[in-house]
Amino acid sequence: MKQNAQLTILDPPLQISGNSLIWNVDQQTLVADQPITTVHRQQQITIRSNRGRMELKPQIAYFNGNVNATAQNQSKLTANDLTWKVDSQEVTATGDVVYVQPDPPATLRGAKAVGKLQNRTVVVSGGRVVTEIVPQQDLVPGS
Repeated sequence: MKQNAQLTILDPPLQISGNSLIWNVDQQTLVADQPITTVHRQQQITIRSNRGRMELKPQIAYFNGNVNATAQNQSKLTANDLTWKVDSQEVTATGDVVYVQPDPPATLRGAKAVGKLQNRTVVVSGGRVVTEIVPQQDLVPGS
């Protein structure tokens, strides 16, 4: 499929779009050699990357190049590469990883991250991990 190709999968409930989607029915794989956007309609997770591959039988997706994942709760993960186990919602990201969550406000940077975006359980490791925590402002004036 070329030029604004879009594929809707019922199980798992995914919407996949890009300018080049190669669907192999026999192997149950989908390959995108150009930028791709994948949306899990039920979990409300969106992942964008330069390239991607999905294996439907084990329900595993691989994203490569400029990966940007966003969950409904506004947590965000960027990396060079990301593997997504769709059924368990577990992600493994590698290369220039940055994880940002809004509540409580925190930013983590490192070489690798493993966890689940929708419930904000992400562990960043490898190399020199940098953590930035934004303190909450006092709600009572003058305290």
